[in-house]
Amino acid sequence: MKMDQFVQKLMDHDEIITVQKEVDPRYEIAAVTSKIQKTNNKAIFFERVKGFQIPVLTNLLGTYQRLGIFLGCQERDVVRTVGTRLNEISFIRSLKKPHRKILEGTAIGDHIPIMTYYEKDGGPYITGGILLVKDPETGVHNLSYHRMQWVGNGELRLRMTPGYHLDLAFDKAEKKNENLEAVVLIGASPAVMLAAAFRPPYDVDELKVAGALQGAPLEMTSCETVDLDIPLDTGIAIEGEILHHTRKPEGPYGDWMGNYIPVTENHVFRTRAITLSTNPYYYSILSGSPEDIALIGMPVAVSMYQNVKKVIPSVIDTACWPFLFYGIVQIEKKTEGDAKKAALAALGADLERIKYCIVVDPDVDIYDPQDVLWALAVRCSPERDIIAIPGIPSFSRDPHRMHWGRIILDATAPFGLIDEFERKRIPLEKDIRLEEYLSLKIKDK
Repeated sequence: MKMDQFVQKLMDHDEIITVQKEVDPRYEIAAVTSKIQKTNNKAIFFERVKGFQIPVLTNLLGTYQRLGIFLGCQERDVVRTVGTRLNEISFIRSLKKPHRKILEGTAIGDHIPIMTYYEKDGGPYITGGILLVKDPETGVHNLSYHRMQWVGNGELRLRMTPGYHLDLAFDKAEKKNENLEAVVLIGASPAVMLAAAFRPPYDVDELKVAGALQGAPLEMTSCETVDLDIPLDTGIAIEGEILHHTRKPEGPYGDWMGNYIPVTENHVFRTRAITLSTNPYYYSILSGSPEDIALIGMPVAVSMYQNVKKVIPSVIDTACWPFLFYGIVQIEKKTEGDAKKAALAALGADLERIKYCIVVDPDVDIYDPQDVLWALAVRCSPERDIIAIPGIPSFSRDPHRMHWGRIILDATAPFGLIDEFERKRIPLEKDIRLEEYLSLKIKDK
């Protein structure tokens, strides 16, 4: 599904807001996005961006409902649907050569509305860009998200997480004193956007993962200045290379955890050329926003589901919200202790981000924070069902060990006593259509 097709689907479902007022890429777009995400959390299309011809899209995948619209399933089936499709990675890519507008690499700031988001950010940042590279030895493609600070003259500065796949590929090139060719994809299809958020085994080609997610082969086209092929419908492609043995200051930047990352020495991407599709969109992700959580959290939820199913086949669903440190697991207990086994399996699925694992019964809506908090309040015994596991490291950028350790919260009813914990229900409530009652008018007699 191409980006413009997905946008049309969101319009058909009344899931996108069009902003016709001209907006400034410096702070204003971020401010409007944040306000909308805190109210109705719909996708946003900014038609007119000050100083630029290219419109801006954001928050397209900010809810499981919109993820379901792309996948063709209900929001509560997203995790299982994705898990099933990931077992079918066998798509062959076809190659086409369309007409793309070619711009000089140094013209990034003249044509692309790179945005400044937070008050103390070190400058404009590309946040929704996806780096496409291939392993210098095997040719296997990797897709990954990275913040990229634009500093002028066609230069971007980005951070690679040590040990992640981009870092592994770059390390092979750098050891040979070679630059790593790469392309920044902006405004790619939803399938490519989701594939970039996953971390399959290193030898799995992530372009094939994108094909599996959309259920059809990716159509590809060759680049102009690098030996890479890109998805045909990519709106903006920034071709270039990551320089070996070169690090320069990057930051500060308003991170997903809600604070600023200080200036650090990070990698340098040198642009060779920019190519544009016929009607490109610039894509932006507000860090730490519901969309950021959904994009990164959904693959974590899929990994949790697959891991838990190995030990608790009666697992029903998993979710990762309202922040990336929380994992929610829904199971049908078959024996006492199932909840704690499920939690251990879920934690093992992601040893960097999930700090708190909450396990609930089938009658709890894991997509409703209030319902999960209710289960914690009435079904979790503080002296019996809360388990702290100390000494487990988290992600690499944690110098003060603020995120070490894990917590299991068993919010399930005691095994065999679920009837004693039956929830009260109001007959007919699910069938009530509130608008039928609120729209009635009393006629004068």
